[in-house]
Amino acid sequence: MGTAPELGYVLSTCFQVLLFVLLCKVMKAITKMVEDWIKTKTGLTVNQTPHLKEKVILLVKLMQNVEKRFADELELSAQFLELVNFIYRDKDFIGKQNYF
Repeated sequence: MGTAPELGYVLSTCFQVLLFVLLCKVMKAITKMVEDWIKTKTGLTVNQTPHLKEKVILLVKLMQNVEKRFADELELSAQFLELVNFIYRDKDFIGKQNYF
């Protein structure tokens, strides 16, 4: 996790919200936040984002929720799948198969 203590609180809150979220609007906001964290490349903001392991955990929880609770929400599914596509195409993630 980054050096900011607030980030730990934000991550734990995200994990808890993902367990109980029922609104598509909230899921879209969380997906956008995770997308911003994953796409962050600058050194200054990298210290304020979760580590790769935490990002992977968030992605797995997002995937579970999008598939189970929001299967009929096409816009949310497209947003999530675009994020997954970005990860598969990004050169920074190539060769980083051991997340844990």
